[in-house]
Amino acid sequence: MKIEQKTLILGFAAGAAVFVTNAIGGFQQGAYLFTLTIWTGLVQGCIALVAAAEQAKSKWIQPVKKYLLALNPLILVAAIMLLGLLPSFDSIYPENIRQQWWFSKGWFFGVNLTILLISWILARSYTQQSLHNGPHKLALGVLYLLSFVTAQSLVAFTWIMPIEYPWFSNLFGAYFFIEALYMGTFVSSIVCFLLYKNYQKSGQHRPKSLEKSQYDTGLMLFGFSIFWVYLFFAQLIVIWYGNLPEEQHPIVTRFQHPEYVASFFTTLCLMWLTSFIILQFRKAKANPYIVTTLASGGVLGLLLEKWFMLSAKVQISYPSLAIQLLLIAGATISILYKVLQNEQPQAST
Repeated sequence: MKIEQKTLILGFAAGAAVFVTNAIGGFQQGAYLFTLTIWTGLVQGCIALVAAAEQAKSKWIQPVKKYLLALNPLILVAAIMLLGLLPSFDSIYPENIRQQWWFSKGWFFGVNLTILLISWILARSYTQQSLHNGPHKLALGVLYLLSFVTAQSLVAFTWIMPIEYPWFSNLFGAYFFIEALYMGTFVSSIVCFLLYKNYQKSGQHRPKSLEKSQYDTGLMLFGFSIFWVYLFFAQLIVIWYGNLPEEQHPIVTRFQHPEYVASFFTTLCLMWLTSFIILQFRKAKANPYIVTTLASGGVLGLLLEKWFMLSAKVQISYPSLAIQLLLIAGATISILYKVLQNEQPQAST
């Protein structure tokens, strides 16, 4: 069975288990939306990272790209899973925004499902061209990136932002698609670590191409941490100097509770400060243990950030959320392992 078919089967199995978990919990809408937002960003971000690197003719992506591209079938899984929001749509989003013609169920599911399916078709075509160095690789990469930016902007503007209606942010779309690329870097660091352990287990020395990929993954992690905090700060400063009640309300109400204050600063440390300090050193960027640890911390920071966004407005069943996150994490890691087992890295010069 082809790895793509195995990925689809595993992805749909994990997606079905996530939906069942949500249904058993009485359609705990916050947990399902939380999980779907994370998974969609992660799988789209992995493909987008490869496409962006190849547009820039970056060689560091070559040793890891087949592992990142192997996740492309999960975009289809995420698109189908979106329909799982139907039972809880009315309870997630405020009535005053659901009364708007542009936020009906038909508009929400029609537009989001369409762009995710287009993104999957383009990701699949781009994957085939990229792995075989086809003549349309760069053109399809551009088209995929456009669909990726559109899809992640819709996640920001139509999945998450309406929960805080009438609050809005023009920067939210860019924040989400840059964060998805950041997640792709997290996965890239995990792949580098798995390849490093694979070579270590076989008694081979890491090829220079993988060492280069490891170092540049650390460098990308460093760069994205700075870009992420820039967008993070840009949103807050606009709210501060605008001084508008509808923009201040979500932040002010959360900062009245110690748990939100703690999650805010913990997210800053995990997503930016630790990477910014540690990855300034060349040896740290080249060390797979350090980079993977920082990436794992970034994943935790990402989860805290989404909790900060969602938990004040929607009900979240934490046992259900924990199970769902473990399911998607297990499926993603399993897919990476399957690619590793089916396509052993070559010892290079």
